[in-house]
Amino acid sequence: VEEFLPERMKLDLDAPTTLAAGEALALKVEGDWLYGAPAAGNRFTARVSVQPDVHPVASLKDFHFGDPLAELPKQPRDALDETLDDDGLLEAEIALDEAKSPSGPLQVIVVGSLFESGGRAVTRPLKRTIWPATELVGARPLFDMGDGADPGDNAGFELVRANAAGDLLPATGLKLKLLRELRNYNWR
Repeated sequence: VEEFLPERMKLDLDAPTTLAAGEALALKVEGDWLYGAPAAGNRFTARVSVQPDVHPVASLKDFHFGDPLAELPKQPRDALDETLDDDGLLEAEIALDEAKSPSGPLQVIVVGSLFESGGRAVTRPLKRTIWPATELVGARPLFDMGDGADPGDNAGFELVRANAAGDLLPATGLKLKLLRELRNYNWR
């Protein structure tokens, strides 16, 4: 029956939208009861996961940045278990050791939970992007990704150089490395 009770608390999470590689996530938490009083002294926990973010720029959603197969921990980890202050606030730095030197953009997902005194929680997610350099090169395939390029034909790509805000920047002398995966298996 508890699952059908309406929430009685409000939880707001905030952090800078874009982080540099090696930078800690500066998390700001605000918890309030819905009747207006701050959630003073209530327990707050956070779990963090990091995954490749191959489409980090909304204005360049068709372009792929970074390596979608980058090896990162698969499971979220516990990052915080704190108590909110008398104003229902908490500020904490979350170290992102799994993302110290990424080769492409990464998405940091923080799932925060604010607990009532009886143990019931209000949970909210927060997603932020680690942008590992001042500018990155993205590629957009000029063919349907589901079907792949036509066999025996050339595969075309469009390249852009952009910053975290999505501003296009001039690029000269770029070096490109394409990998071709052959998936011909011989089962004997």
